[in-house]
Amino acid sequence: MTSCPAGTYNPSKLKSASTDCLSCPAQTFSSTIASTACQSCGSTSKSTAGSTTCSCIGSNRKFLATKKICVCIDRYESATSGNSQTDSSEDCSTRLVSTCPDTTDTEGNCVSTTESCYLACGSQGGSRYLGMCDCNAKTLTSSVCNSSCRASRNKFTISASGDITITTTGGTTTTLTMSSLSSLQGSVSYNSSSTMSNQILSIGLSSGNSFTSNYEASSYLSTICTT
Repeated sequence: MTSCPAGTYNPSKLKSASTDCLSCPAQTFSSTIASTACQSCGSTSKSTAGSTTCSCIGSNRKFLATKKICVCIDRYESATSGNSQTDSSEDCSTRLVSTCPDTTDTEGNCVSTTESCYLACGSQGGSRYLGMCDCNAKTLTSSVCNSSCRASRNKFTISASGDITITTTGGTTTTLTMSSLSSLQGSVSYNSSSTMSNQILSIGLSSGNSFTSNYEASSYLSTICTT
């Protein structure tokens, strides 16, 4: 059985050959493998046939696939409404931020280093680092999804060169490169000569896809990252 790659779909459960995979039409997208249908982009974004995501019509905007909306990227705002999280096709412009006496959050707002993380971290709070909360009481990965939970989910692994391998619960694997994913920014690298410079974190995101906090990575991941 063949799982159709992202950007394609197979509406029939009775057909499983790679030739049965159909490209998503223009103005739709499929961001996951083994899709049975494509999703509409929405009125503020667009796509070509076979797309894995949609492109925002307005500049300096990012497409949120779960909500099918386009919001301003971090530290940008809508030219008319001033709200960076409003769905729109108009361009976003740089938002002027104040010089803060302490530090800023990921949106550039002035916040206190020690007192601004209670919302993200709970009653024990945390400290800001590059705008993100480092929680004093980190949430254990196993308390969110235990071993039985993880066994029922697809697995994602990232190689030292940045290749992403997706393994489904049925054993089917798909390999992607970071550069081929338009919805991601940055790159992955692993320093084999100095394991002390390698660190792996589980990152929390807000509804607007801004970084909010980091959680304790599993002991397994922490071990293989330093060997």
